[in-house]
Amino acid sequence: LFDSYLFVFNSDETVSATDANETIQGSYSVFRDDGRIELRMNFFNNPGFTELNDDWYFISINQKIIRFDDSGDMLEFQQQ
Repeated sequence: LFDSYLFVFNSDETVSATDANETIQGSYSVFRDDGRIELRMNFFNNPGFTELNDDWYFISINQKIIRFDDSGDMLEFQQQ
């Protein structure tokens, strides 16, 4: 669903998702809760990105891919 987007996470806790047609702006935070690392994103009132507006639990990282989970939904970012 989001494969065509390039996500850029900035140090000021903003995130942008860009594809050939649009750029969507949002915010993010990374924090530890109950001993687990979480990623929380908010793309405000953009209906196409509602699925991402959640707390994502860190699963794994390797040289180029970082993975998160939310109740069985997987989110994966690959470094360009």
